Amino acid sequence: MEAERLNGLRHDQLELLYGMMERMLQENAGSERTKRALTEFPAVVPVNSVYHEAGKREMSLRSLVDEYERFVGANHSNGYALSVKSGNWHLMNYFGDAMQLRNIRLREAEALLVYLQKHVAKGYRVYFRNIKAMFNKAIDWEYLEKNPFVKVKLPKRQETAPAYITHEELEEVRKHIPHSGIWDVVTFAFFTGCRLGEIRNLSWDNVDLPERLITVGSERFTTKTRKQRKIPVCKELFELLSRKADQREIISSRDEYVFAKEDRTPYSADFISKSFKRACKDAKLSPAIHFHSLRHSFASNLVQKGTSLYLVRELLGHSSITTTEIYSHVNIVSLRDAMKVFDAIQEPKQEAIILPINSNSEPSGNGPSSPRRSENIAPGEEHTDLNPERT
Repeated sequence: MEAERLNGLRHDQLELLYGMMERMLQENAGSERTKRALTEFPAVVPVNSVYHEAGKREMSLRSLVDEYERFVGANHSNGYALSVKSGNWHLMNYFGDAMQLRNIRLREAEALLVYLQKHVAKGYRVYFRNIKAMFNKAIDWEYLEKNPFVKVKLPKRQETAPAYITHEELEEVRKHIPHSGIWDVVTFAFFTGCRLGEIRNLSWDNVDLPERLITVGSERFTTKTRKQRKIPVCKELFELLSRKADQREIISSRDEYVFAKEDRTPYSADFISKSFKRACKDAKLSPAIHFHSLRHSFASNLVQKGTSLYLVRELLGHSSITTTEIYSHVNIVSLRDAMKVFDAIQEPKQEAIILPINSNSEPSGNGPSSPRRSENIAPGEEHTDLNPERT
């Protein structure tokens, strides 16, 4: 068929023809018939964008999103999977189901960023990074040859310190949490730095009271970094867990949740977060404080007490020390000690008293007699401190 005849077809006819060819390609990928057909229709289906050496076929954006979400759900945490789905919802809302991967180029990627900045002002960075990761996976799966999102530069933002609370502020919050079960969750988060999902899924087989150790991560629950870690239990937390262990009437299984309702099911994340946020508001704390701030509080309080960032990293379960370095600024004591260097430079030098050399003469003055200047003091040593109490 000649290109002139193709140009005379309506858009819906071209779409129908394209669909027929795509089905043919799926059923007979790699056959000589398919290769010849694709070569004869360059104006409709360019060979380079549809058929590659390995028999790859063109894929729609919707197909990639569905396949990638299945992959993430099977290989990553529930929290990350939810974040990916949220970002992909905006992605599909912007491009629509008819969008083909080959039609998303740098210009379209930059336009999507503008859309996300407008509609998801607080979370657009996370969503954009997730989308870029999905397109990288599309390259690994040989659906694309290059990622149009790689060259898009995210605008720089002002790095702010993570919001955290002190132990005194925690006690103030306690006055506004009537639910004892929620208060136990809040206390546990403050003294362990665990994420909300980790706390909700903590079972008694992860708690070793004799050794005063908590194990985060198990076969039933996967942590964000997919790494198991151990957290020592402080005195206050030991008392809390011991009390909860004594309150258990029947120990039917070690895999029971530590923080659970009367029916032994875990509290919902939404209920915990909103209860804590409401208590912070009633306690007149900063609006920036939310449940995850308890994790920041754990790390910040450790750093302020002189704990090394490497130990804080192990306790938090960070995969990279770079993530932990956001807490390096909170060691105010060390910062103040560093600034004392300038205080020493600005301190005025003490003036020395020059005494008479004549050994027979007494120093004048109404006060008590001053010590005589030794005749053996060499030139240039006049500023030597002569007060024996300072040695």
